[in-house]
Amino acid sequence: MRWRRALGIVAAQVGALLCVALAAEVGVRCWREKGIRAGFASLVDGRGTQIDPGTRGAFARDDELGYRLQPALEGVNRLGFRGPELPAKKPPGRFRILVVGDSIAWDADGFVTGLESRFRTEFRGDVEVFNASVPGYTTFQERVFLGRLLAPVAPDVVVLEYCLNDNHRFLHRLTEDGGWLLTPEARATLLPDGDGVAARVARWSYLAFEIRKRLLALERRSGSVHPWESEPDFGPAWKQETWPAERAEILAIQAATRAADARLLVLAVPYEPQLEPSLLARERDLALAPQAHLASICRDAAIPFLDLAPAFESARTAHPSEPLFRDRVHLTAAGHAVAAAALRDRLCAERLLPADCAR
Repeated sequence: MRWRRALGIVAAQVGALLCVALAAEVGVRCWREKGIRAGFASLVDGRGTQIDPGTRGAFARDDELGYRLQPALEGVNRLGFRGPELPAKKPPGRFRILVVGDSIAWDADGFVTGLESRFRTEFRGDVEVFNASVPGYTTFQERVFLGRLLAPVAPDVVVLEYCLNDNHRFLHRLTEDGGWLLTPEARATLLPDGDGVAARVARWSYLAFEIRKRLLALERRSGSVHPWESEPDFGPAWKQETWPAERAEILAIQAATRAADARLLVLAVPYEPQLEPSLLARERDLALAPQAHLASICRDAAIPFLDLAPAFESARTAHPSEPLFRDRVHLTAAGHAVAAAALRDRLCAERLLPADCAR
């Protein structure tokens, strides 16, 4: 029968295509998971392989936080952040500022260190600045970590550094060798929503994510999509549906700081593609929409807020040849200097420093 023969040919071709697709899927998973065993394991474990990396990297697994700094890492104190050991009780007369954030604030010679140096001179050691930032942390992780620190540190002020890739519960997860991969949640931001079979398979597939990411990168280079639309980490900051959860995290941080008799300031660090002059001239409101969302949250909750975008725009205008970013996200020495000066002035203006602060 001809129709049976035709069906057999079609079935064979479909089977061959499925085998090729499955082989490609496994290959991409082994590449991304950094191993054959981990790649095959990820086919049935939607979260990807979660293996304690032991002492192979700077991070260790943590059931609540996903990961944390290795306690044995040089320079990490018993509370789990980089800095000196603190006495059991805060010395009388000390004023403490605790900064929580991600890799932007983490830089050893960054704006937090610059702020500390300025205050050491200005307040003769009575103002202490502690940097509890951890690379890759989101607002959710910063809230959880802050909950562990408020009692032992006893800060007077908490500075929450917000980066535009914070609109995730978890953005990164650890690999066996102590490296990072995007979480399934982050990968899904580039893939179709919905409960249909095709959408669910696409969100499960590493191959679909890699193809989608590369297609969007091509569109970005052609100028047909905005910079953030091709990036699973930053894109959600432009999606309305991510902001209720972000609002809830910020309000929970505010409640925790109040309960600890401390005050909160939110600091927003821009993402360099937002500040492209042609984009700002053409679509300023869209480019800066995440900061507008954040400003609204802080205004409604009476939380002091500092958006660094205007300071960075002014600095770029004044010194156009001096880069403020080293990789579109992290700051150069000049960028950190701008951030430190703006943060110091806002802390003073909001009366979040000792009474003898002079602007």
